[in-house]
Amino acid sequence: MRRSQIIAEEKRLKIEEDIKQLNEEYQTALQNISQETERVLSESETAELRARIAVLANEITEKAAMIENATFEKQDLDRTLERL
Repeated sequence: MRRSQIIAEEKRLKIEEDIKQLNEEYQTALQNISQETERVLSESETAELRARIAVLANEITEKAAMIENATFEKQDLDRTLERL
């Protein structure tokens, strides 16, 4: 092999190695982006779920108060009926 061919082959091998390294870095970056996206979506979904739970908890509290009021009214009616 002539010196110029050796140099060209070394450059080709170096370029291939650089491409391989860049591809590995690219794949790692894609994995990191994917993981970060999943984490952010998960946080967003968790926040949405917490908000929905808070709304449902408020509704349950309101229903419990309505039941309590209805129970008191029933007790009042029962006492009134007992007096009659």
